[in-house]
Amino acid sequence: MTAEIQPLKRTLPPLLEEGIIVFCGAGISIPPPSCSPSWWTLTEEILEAFFERVPDEYNLPKDIIIKDPERTPEEVFETFSYILDERLFKAFEALDVGDPNATHYALARLAKHGILKACFTTNFDLYLERALKEEEVEYELLVENSEYERFFEKNLKNYQFSDKFILCKIHGTIDRPNTIVSVASAYKSAKGFSPPKGSLFEYLIEKYPCVFLGYSGWDFNHLNYRRFWERVGPKVKKILWNNRPGTEESPNLNDIFRNCWSQFQFTEGELPEQLLDAIEHLSDKRIMIKDLTEILIDNPNEHFSSTQEERMNYFDKWVTSFPQSHMLGLVITESQKFSTTYREFMKKTLEYTKDLDAISYGAANQMQELSKQYSEGKISLEEYQQKIFEFSFNSALNYIRNEFKPKVREIIEQNRFPGITDNSMEVLTFLNALIATSRYYQLDAALNKAVEYTCNLQSLKNQQSNDALADQIILGLKLQLERPNTNQWKKYVDLMYKEKDKYLAGEIDYQEFNTNCTTINQKAVYELMGMTVDIFELLDKQVDATAKSTSLKDFEDQAGALAITIMQMAPYMSTKFNQSQTYKDLLEALNQHRLPKDQRDPNKVVKEDMLKEIDGLIREPFQPVVEIAQKQSKMVSILMEMSFLSIWIQAVQYLDPVGVEEYQRMWDVGEYPKRFCPKVIYDYLKQNLLAWFDEALEELPARYAQKLCGNIAIMGEMGNDLELCKKATLKSLELSENMVTEATPENIPGNLAAFYEREGDTENALKYYNICLDAIQMRYPPIWSDAIVYRTALLLKNKGKKAKALEILGKYHPSFRGNASSIVLVSRKKGELLAEELAQELGYVDAKAAVSTILG
Repeated sequence: MTAEIQPLKRTLPPLLEEGIIVFCGAGISIPPPSCSPSWWTLTEEILEAFFERVPDEYNLPKDIIIKDPERTPEEVFETFSYILDERLFKAFEALDVGDPNATHYALARLAKHGILKACFTTNFDLYLERALKEEEVEYELLVENSEYERFFEKNLKNYQFSDKFILCKIHGTIDRPNTIVSVASAYKSAKGFSPPKGSLFEYLIEKYPCVFLGYSGWDFNHLNYRRFWERVGPKVKKILWNNRPGTEESPNLNDIFRNCWSQFQFTEGELPEQLLDAIEHLSDKRIMIKDLTEILIDNPNEHFSSTQEERMNYFDKWVTSFPQSHMLGLVITESQKFSTTYREFMKKTLEYTKDLDAISYGAANQMQELSKQYSEGKISLEEYQQKIFEFSFNSALNYIRNEFKPKVREIIEQNRFPGITDNSMEVLTFLNALIATSRYYQLDAALNKAVEYTCNLQSLKNQQSNDALADQIILGLKLQLERPNTNQWKKYVDLMYKEKDKYLAGEIDYQEFNTNCTTINQKAVYELMGMTVDIFELLDKQVDATAKSTSLKDFEDQAGALAITIMQMAPYMSTKFNQSQTYKDLLEALNQHRLPKDQRDPNKVVKEDMLKEIDGLIREPFQPVVEIAQKQSKMVSILMEMSFLSIWIQAVQYLDPVGVEEYQRMWDVGEYPKRFCPKVIYDYLKQNLLAWFDEALEELPARYAQKLCGNIAIMGEMGNDLELCKKATLKSLELSENMVTEATPENIPGNLAAFYEREGDTENALKYYNICLDAIQMRYPPIWSDAIVYRTALLLKNKGKKAKALEILGKYHPSFRGNASSIVLVSRKKGELLAEELAQELGYVDAKAAVSTILG
């Protein structure tokens, strides 16, 4: 392919002479009199209608901006569909309010004269069908999988192809609402071509050039599309990809179409003008287009305004029809994502994470070994203290941005801040403060704030008073809240000082003061992240709305939205009860393991009554719904049990002290990290789970079942239960045709692969690690991607398949051509080293040269 972008009117005519197929997106229906919105515009209109209907009392972020270049329309629709399900796709009925435009008629005439063989379109509207009928074109309409299968059986089985024009609406059509519902399922399980659709498109794209018109290509980032183009790419005859002049946003097409890049040509041209020009230059003069130029409208704004007004009226009525539970669920789960503050927070967090080295737990193990050596008299007190300082110092530096580290080391070596940088204890306090301040401030400002904090803390520690003790708590929490260019955090610090006044006045004790300040701090953190809605207050409203449902159908509908909301917000829900005395007693009992045996309290053990009490705290806010479900709906009872299990898992998956040590070991040696849970807690949860698990897997719709499978697979890890993990994993893969999709829980099937690896079953381990590799190509790869890539390559190397191992590293490791996950594991560095080792053993100069040669 040449880098030069050619005009559509010049590049298309030669292809028209030999016959083509087209792949059309929303862009062909934008010109008047169709006046359809682009996907971006449609998304904005729907969001605008939604947010305008949200009551002020829900406290939406004040800085909401609807359009976000980092979130594609497909992603917005997908996340909204979790709550709205089929309701979301009623919105598309607003797309057919205009008339066919010149592009639709031009395509119909090309089809009439046998030049255009087939059209694949993601559009739901009926404009092209109307144009085909007006032009009296006989055509075959294919929408549902069964229609593709029948067509394939009839026409292609014996390699005989019908001359009838084929219109393939791969995302459904608005005159058959059930097909758009099936699109909802596709968005939530397996985006992309289903096998019947893919088979037909593959046949045609091998036989004819394919012209992409009015299509952004963002869909092609999805796994199933990527799989299709990777497999079919070498067979492609020719691709012409037309962009509107000035198009800037686009997916990474050279990566998606890597296997057919030599057959790929970018063109540029406005529709319908350049399409009509191309037809006019055909040698076949039977195709008349002069009358189509009359459809071109000089002043389209009036048409756009009237159709937009009609759509917005529809959307307003559509949003008004939402049950209250659905509206609340969307506000709770989605509103902060449109906050400028939240977007900026996530952007900075990602930048900060990417600029850190992989965290290692090896220092903690070495410190334990040092303690043992000192207690056995093998090293002196001075040696012990020096080594402990070095380990603590290096551990703290791991959390400092790489760009800041050289300067920080220089400051400490030069003793820039006497009394701090020359004092082993104070320098650690300083570094820990710098970890907090350097997340949001540039280095000089971060250093000054860290020094100020350390000096203030020194002063407070020297004062033996309750006043100073309270100020130490507030000082530490304030450090976590301070941000540049805003005073938003100060009101929360003022609230903490009011709690201090209560403590000093004897109205509350120190423990309550500490707890209250922590709660204030948590609320402040949420607001500073752009999460202004009160999650727990709105959840109470959602429970109330669900309990007041007027029919069983309405109750199950609203309960479904409530359950999805709870499962998505489970990480926040667990904070609701972790301040309870019972939870603190649980932690104290579990931490007895950390004490020497002769210092453990035999009365401090985990008891079933303790777990029942915590379970009661989890269930209490939702009891009105639970009680109705017990009388009226088994499905809702199961959904609520799923929700409670989600909260339990978030609360206990890393609580086992013995397991945490093993987790740290696995992390440091590059194994797939495993979740652990004390056996007594696992047994309690599993006993409850067995009462409803099998029925849930068989009866629940896929959108619920996938979430359940993810949690059950985690349960299997926590309890070291291979069979439970296997059962959940296989069910999840069954729901997605035995491959990972965007809807597959990110721990599936990686945790099953790791199970098999630990069992020594290399074949099954590789089988499931290989399935995992697809997920690394997603826009947001799984958090354990580094381990998946490294373990796959290492197992292949150990089997003697060095070239394949190097290919895997080249294709999926972020140092080469893979996507980087949000967490940097030690296995990322180990993967780099393994790639260099393999490259040298295979005779390459280095890993990059090897990858370039192997992957091209």
